[in-house]
Amino acid sequence: MSVQNEIKALEDKLLEVDGWEQRVKELEGLLGVQEGVEDDEEGIFESVSEDGVFVGVDKSVSPGNEA
Repeated sequence: MSVQNEIKALEDKLLEVDGWEQRVKELEGLLGVQEGVEDDEEGIFESVSEDGVFVGVDKSVSPGNEA
């Protein structure tokens, strides 16, 4: 593989990575909107950390009833 072809392949990979990073940011934003959403049917409060990581379900906690 020539140097020019290798440079082009690496540039293409960088563009692909940039696209995925943008998508991750979009998904983080969408998941952030769902923080603290209560499931009305079952009364389950889902816990999401500030960085958007799901940390569990606690049936004893609901909005307005946080410990």
